[in-house]
Amino acid sequence: MSQPIVVTADRAYLDGSVVAGGVAVTVVDGAIAEVAPGGAVVPGARTVELGDRTLLPGLIDAHTHFLGIPTDHYDALLWERLDYRAIRATGEAERLLHAGFTSVRCLGSPVSSSLSRAVREGHVAGPRILSAGQSLCATNGTWDIVHADRRVADLQEMLVDGVDDLRAAVRDRVRSGALVIKIGLSRGRAGDRSHGWGDDPARQEVAYSRPEIEAVVEEAHAAGLRVSAHCIGDGPVRAAVECGVDVVEHGFGIDDETRRMVAAAGVPIVTTFTGLAMSRASSERRGASPVDLAIADGHLARMREDFARGRAAGIVYALGSDLIGDPDQPQTAAIEEFVRAVEWGMTPREALDAGTVVAASVLGMADRIGRIAPGLAADLVACPGDPSASIERLREIDFVMSDGIVRSTG
Repeated sequence: MSQPIVVTADRAYLDGSVVAGGVAVTVVDGAIAEVAPGGAVVPGARTVELGDRTLLPGLIDAHTHFLGIPTDHYDALLWERLDYRAIRATGEAERLLHAGFTSVRCLGSPVSSSLSRAVREGHVAGPRILSAGQSLCATNGTWDIVHADRRVADLQEMLVDGVDDLRAAVRDRVRSGALVIKIGLSRGRAGDRSHGWGDDPARQEVAYSRPEIEAVVEEAHAAGLRVSAHCIGDGPVRAAVECGVDVVEHGFGIDDETRRMVAAAGVPIVTTFTGLAMSRASSERRGASPVDLAIADGHLARMREDFARGRAAGIVYALGSDLIGDPDQPQTAAIEEFVRAVEWGMTPREALDAGTVVAASVLGMADRIGRIAPGLAADLVACPGDPSASIERLREIDFVMSDGIVRSTG
């Protein structure tokens, strides 16, 4: 047994509320052994005294991307070396850990499964990564580069069509270390300026047939993996739910009937506000046309509107940033997903839960992470003040522990 560590703080976020008066969390062999009031003394333990801080479970970004490319040059997706991309992504992962995120889902990157393994084996520092490997995309689907020659689009190795090939692709992702499967189910209409996201979120096409979606779900579930789907608009979201997809990403541009369907099925939606907002801002800096900026603004407005309507309908939301890397979309800005969720209607406590315990459930890891409780992984972060009263306090996180290892102390 390793030397126990006792982490003390004046406040702690426990089961949806902040407990004041002092708390002591005992950590043994990377797991939480005890949570006690006050400053309990454990013989032989190392003590970490945080004082006037609020101790929280490690934050979770339920939707990010470690692409390992400079995000001011998206064409690097087609030509940059994968070994360089993996090394670059390693630095971004470590910075995200120091920002307070101890677990993430990386939903689409050819280097993410290897990065996940390297973190898991202790070779590099980073959050626990539930990796999808490369996404599954139909020809003319969500991420297909439709203005390029097919040979260029094929360089991303994500275009897969047909039931048999999709089954084989899922098996290949699992073989390569994927821990979740990501599929693109929505696309814009023919002639849209924005092919993947569409010009109008309410007018989207379903990118795969029902038998194709069902084959992916069946194959993933047979391997014990969940399926997450990029979905915007009624048709794609309904297809995802009806075909057994486990988690919907984005999930806006839908009507009341579809909202009721999602809520009744208990399928969670992951938010992804920050990635779209930062993408819009970088497009404006680069001189994007007013038409393209208006399309982005329309998506953001509908995203906000549907977030409010979805919450009223009983849809469960987890927080995910959809950020993809430096310099334009640094993953560390995932903190802003919490801030925007509160600006758009959640209470700070609801946002904290959406980015911890609810997100842990989306990852399929509610029995390991997302709460400060005995038996769970010792993923702890701390910040000054009370983030359940002022969510912006999360920007000041100055203590990070993951799996019982202190990663950052300010």
